[in-house]
Amino acid sequence: MKSVTLDDLARELNISKFSVSRALSGKPGVSVETRRAVETMARELGYRHPALSAGRSISPGSHTVGLLIPRGDAEVSEFWMHVLGGAEAEAKRIGFKLEIRILDGKATPDDCRGLGGVIIAGRRQVESSDHAKAPHDLVVRIGHPAPLEPNDTVSGASWEGGFLIGQHLRDHGHRRIVYVTDRDGDQSRELRYEGLADAVGVRPGRLLLPPGASFRQAIQEEESTRATTAFVCATDNVAFSVVYGLSRLGKDIPGDVSVVGCNDYAQASLMSPQLTTLQAPMRQIGRTAVQVLAQRLLGEWRDPLSRRIEIAQTLIVRETTGPAP
Repeated sequence: MKSVTLDDLARELNISKFSVSRALSGKPGVSVETRRAVETMARELGYRHPALSAGRSISPGSHTVGLLIPRGDAEVSEFWMHVLGGAEAEAKRIGFKLEIRILDGKATPDDCRGLGGVIIAGRRQVESSDHAKAPHDLVVRIGHPAPLEPNDTVSGASWEGGFLIGQHLRDHGHRRIVYVTDRDGDQSRELRYEGLADAVGVRPGRLLLPPGASFRQAIQEEESTRATTAFVCATDNVAFSVVYGLSRLGKDIPGDVSVVGCNDYAQASLMSPQLTTLQAPMRQIGRTAVQVLAQRLLGEWRDPLSRRIEIAQTLIVRETTGPAP
């Protein structure tokens, strides 16, 4: 049987396709009477729409969605604070109510109660398969997907970001590069490392800083870092530690060694020297996650295939990078 389309509804009701689309998406711009007529006709003809199938009405402001995030990320991470800000702004713009629900463990049915859809955010504290099985049928996850994950996902273009950094350092003659992180196994960081390696043409060294570890002590103990001309850091917070440690060792930045961060936190442009860093599209990630969830919830995107959306990053060149010595 042929699927019912917006054109079919518009023809039956003798109104514009634009009005039908506005009514079914819950957006303002059509009267209450028109909205009710469109909903009634859509039900009669069997138009596929998640809200109508669930017996719900479609009206501006009637959709409540949730953003689930671990407590540690919501309270202390500058990255996730910007993501939440972008999500809140976009939800307000399109007339959705966004509830931010703080998780102390895995998402449970109670965490999703009363929500039309959910966005899973925050550092991956449980396995991807647990995220994929979140107790809700409309899920968008912020972060890189697990293989075959059934949910739509939104993330920064991590490999491309690493390639941008590598291209910049390669053009300045750097070949002896070390990648510094304070956490192993993070998919975004691993993809960034691979992009860095592909751009430079060699596999950079790696240095793991355990929690609370001194970078100065770490590079003194790691013989392979002695001839390094550039340190690429997984986050700006790591880069701040690297810059401080190098300064304590009497290194001139960028005369003796260059440093690159990631995320472009507020302090990056306030420190001295100002930090060269990969600007993560934090607010845009939050906005896009809400847009993707809204498209599913309003029936504007009904393709069962899950989407993988990566948002491009920008390298902000400041004062901590220069020609290789």
